[in-house]
Amino acid sequence: MQSKTVTIKTIARKFGVSPATVSKALHDRPDISKETKKKIKDLAKELGYRPNLMARNLVKKRSNIIGIIVPDISTSFFGFTVRGINKKARALSFETIILVNNEDYKVERKNLEFLYNLQVDGIIIDSVPGNHNIDLLQDIADKGLPIVFIDRKCDEILADSVTTNDVKAGYSITKYFIERGKRKIAFVGAIEELSVAYNRFLGYKKALSDYKIKFNKKLIIPIDYEIDDKILMNKVKKFINSGNEFDAFISTGGLIAYLVGIVLKNEGYSISKDILLGEFGDNNIVHRLGVPFVAIDQSPYEIGQKAMELIYDRIMNPVPKNEKRKNIFVKSQLIFHNPAENKHTIIQKNI
Repeated sequence: MQSKTVTIKTIARKFGVSPATVSKALHDRPDISKETKKKIKDLAKELGYRPNLMARNLVKKRSNIIGIIVPDISTSFFGFTVRGINKKARALSFETIILVNNEDYKVERKNLEFLYNLQVDGIIIDSVPGNHNIDLLQDIADKGLPIVFIDRKCDEILADSVTTNDVKAGYSITKYFIERGKRKIAFVGAIEELSVAYNRFLGYKKALSDYKIKFNKKLIIPIDYEIDDKILMNKVKKFINSGNEFDAFISTGGLIAYLVGIVLKNEGYSISKDILLGEFGDNNIVHRLGVPFVAIDQSPYEIGQKAMELIYDRIMNPVPKNEKRKNIFVKSQLIFHNPAENKHTIIQKNI
């Protein structure tokens, strides 16, 4: 038989005092003697009392919990972002709940509903592309729950965001390749669905234009953001074997770059000698290729810290419903990685 829940009233009956006295003792109120506090706390421990956090939250009108929703936690980008949020949250006496949407808007919708019903104090989210959950996000924002978007900004919702300047980042990595003599730079990413990928693509095009290199649509490999690994690799292989001339590859994410690198190696290309490889996110998975590559390090840990600072400020200092929100840009840096020699050289800071 399941034991009955022990409440403050249970302790009060056992000890022969009022529930108010027990509550004061458990919360270390100064108007209760140290001896009485100790006896009440010892009895509470003996009975197996556990505080009802939800009930306490209703009284405080705050849970001191932040909900985090990210697409994945296996990549270094999101891993470091979440670590940054958690570190700052605990420094501010908050805890976090981490949920993963797996780039599935139906899962994300359940994530959002769960966090809202749990009465978290705010939500930090890297949202699934598209307008599937705009209505729910807007409803949550309208009810006064602070939302901070990270990595991907959502212009349809009046909410704060912490991102990197993806246009500048796309420009910087392309410029680096051009200045090393590359003129036929292939670009692969979900540029038709992901705003971050599209903005990186815009930076790529601007760099080509500034260096008087004609844009070649045949060098662009658009993919779906949910594309299967094998389908992506087959698409890259088809591109390589179709007669296209290329001397570098820029991928909008680490996993994409890793898969591109596998195809290039399988097709007999020497990465760095024949082809330069670049990516965004400085994802640890690319290191598995064991070849030199260039990456935009988006400072994910700092993104997490800034996002937590921003949502904390919104919790403590709510803003009027229609007031303009903040979009904080976190500086990126361009890094040359040579895993075989364990060398990591910063090429450009403050992007």
